[in-house]
Amino acid sequence: MDLINTSGPMSDLQLNAILKKNDNSYLVISSPSINIDPVELKSIHLSVVSHDTVGGDWNYQLAIQDGKSGTDANVPVEFTIGNPYPNPFNGNVQFSIYMLKESSVSIDVIDLSGKRAKQLYKGNLSTGNHNFNWHGKDSSGNQVASGVYYIKVSGKSSEDWRPVTFVK
Repeated sequence: MDLINTSGPMSDLQLNAILKKNDNSYLVISSPSINIDPVELKSIHLSVVSHDTVGGDWNYQLAIQDGKSGTDANVPVEFTIGNPYPNPFNGNVQFSIYMLKESSVSIDVIDLSGKRAKQLYKGNLSTGNHNFNWHGKDSSGNQVASGVYYIKVSGKSSEDWRPVTFVK
């Protein structure tokens, strides 16, 4: 499933898949693109949540395909990243990472030149949801310049990036 922007900012929406497993446990995945294997699932519920509920009238499409072809479907997914909020921000941006299995990850803030501005976390994360914040400061504790940065999450077998805009 893919959330496709036709007229609004992608940072405003979050696609959530609520999966009820055969053992009656739940798994929630939040990402603009979600690949679900329905084996061992009782039900799948989707929700699209807007962060900005004032003044926005945007058009989006939800594309549902019968699986992903090629090697994408065989890549093990360790985690999903929720959309950073608020975005743009000027004091603090927050985001969540849902770990599908326990794994070692590193979470870095990368500037447009590709340099690491700050490492937010490095270590093991257990299965489940974990919340993180970035306060717009570099590794030395200095406020970064206004501009676009990327939250980069790297695991053993996967990596994902989310853009954030810092405004002074």
